[in-house]
Amino acid sequence: MPDWCYDEVKKLATDSKLELQELLDNIISEYIRSKKDYRVNSKKKLLFYASPVKSKPRSMWISGKQFETLEKFCDKHKTRSNRVIFTACIDKLLELGYITL
Repeated sequence: MPDWCYDEVKKLATDSKLELQELLDNIISEYIRSKKDYRVNSKKKLLFYASPVKSKPRSMWISGKQFETLEKFCDKHKTRSNRVIFTACIDKLLELGYITL
């Protein structure tokens, strides 16, 4: 995850008065819930994922239960957890105006 994204996620956690793990659990849960009707939802969007230049590996903890949910979602959709977490964070940061495209 690039520095700018990680920094904004940390800022959102601070502004929300949440620990980073709790914020990530909430963001991932909301993202997965919003994708349950993916096949029938007419407003589909796609975020291409590639590790950005100079991005750093990040250790961001999520709860064990959330990890299990995330793994099931990833297995079902044949994707990787880091892509889902990154996309979920980008979606939330965009939604709340922390970043713009």
